[in-house]
Amino acid sequence: MDSVRHLVGASFSNKTSQTTCNPPFLHYFSGAGSQGVGDVQSFCLADCCIPCPPQETFFGKTFNDGLHTVDWINMISLGLCILLLISFVVLPSSKTYRNHYLVGITLSFATLHATNSFVATNYKATVCSDTITMATQFTSSRCFIQGAMFIWGLLASIIWLGLRMIVLHLQIVYAYIAPAKAERFVVHFIGWGIPTIFTTVALAMGKVRFELGHVCGPTISDGLGLLWIPLMIFAAPPAMLHLWTLTKIATVMQVATRVEPMEMITDDKGNMSISSVPRYEYRKAGVRDIFLMQWRSIFITLFCMTVALYYGGSNVILFNQLNKTAENVPHIIAWLTCGQTNNYNFTNCTKLAKNILPIWRSLSADALRSVMGVVLFVVEARRSFWRAWSELVVMLYRKALGKSHAIDGWEHYYHFNNDPLSGGEGKDTVVDGMRIRTVLDENGRTTYEIFADEDLLGF
Repeated sequence: MDSVRHLVGASFSNKTSQTTCNPPFLHYFSGAGSQGVGDVQSFCLADCCIPCPPQETFFGKTFNDGLHTVDWINMISLGLCILLLISFVVLPSSKTYRNHYLVGITLSFATLHATNSFVATNYKATVCSDTITMATQFTSSRCFIQGAMFIWGLLASIIWLGLRMIVLHLQIVYAYIAPAKAERFVVHFIGWGIPTIFTTVALAMGKVRFELGHVCGPTISDGLGLLWIPLMIFAAPPAMLHLWTLTKIATVMQVATRVEPMEMITDDKGNMSISSVPRYEYRKAGVRDIFLMQWRSIFITLFCMTVALYYGGSNVILFNQLNKTAENVPHIIAWLTCGQTNNYNFTNCTKLAKNILPIWRSLSADALRSVMGVVLFVVEARRSFWRAWSELVVMLYRKALGKSHAIDGWEHYYHFNNDPLSGGEGKDTVVDGMRIRTVLDENGRTTYEIFADEDLLGF
């Protein structure tokens, strides 16, 4: 990126006066004057500078309109993630199927999508220190906060998705039930601790600033080591494990109908009979039940981890290309020459700028990242979720009217479903994805303990 700045400045240093600059360039003194001429955060070497953010000049209106659209999609995802988090607090777990993996994923997604809230309405206030200077963590508190949230939210999302994939593998393949308290502590330390460490290191090194897109983040020269390569390392192994899990499910379901060869069976009276027993039928039923119960988690982790790998891989390619100064120089000179030929109008030079940066791949990666919250909400907001909210709203409405009426969601639901709970103490019944256990209290009355199967993973 430094090569771009210095070539731009050098190209125009002998073609502009000290007092006037050809559009779209601005005179150096139109800025705040806090940065020296040729500062690393400004595209100027003489008195003329490209306005901040420079991508508006480089890539044209279409690309920048795409970035603004991505910002608003992120805002929609943020709102839906917040609704999920509120539901986890005010609704019973048996209605939301919450567990600490789902809460971790939702909270990290919300943080990641919130980074675009800084730029959805007035992004220049975040990414620019003045009219010609791009912001750093030292010149803009908004850039500081946004950069910290971006690094932390992105790494936390990847790590929590990876943890969920590992648990799904253990549960489906090895019948893993629930972590002990000590194991839960380790899970939370990994999920929140590792992103915090990387974010702290990036901020302590002063490596957060705006350079591309609409988000402050790690610098191009240090971003690979501080964020993108660690992201790929955290994402790739769980993704491969998840594919193995899906392969295991397909294999078990395929061979489940095979039967043992005929065998002789002798009863207590000495009578002999021939029998054949399904070899994999029991295991097939267990795997099928777990898959039907966990398909939402399987889908959301697979989709979001695929998006994360594509997003991370696109940025690794982007940063590598930006760091190849020698290869970029001919494209930069061609772009500058085009602008000079067209009387400094770079509108017709956008195609040449694409040779400097793979902008459309980067935009597609940003667009896919922006919909992760929407996909999470669509998958997790199941029928019981909406029923619970409707019951809560009706209860609050009746309470506001002063009516003494408390709605018991479970009694209301099971009354219209003929109350399938019967059969004595300790019996487990699965209804609508819920596991309900009948127990006797100390007074001998029958009560129900209700929990979601996924709650066995702990919360």
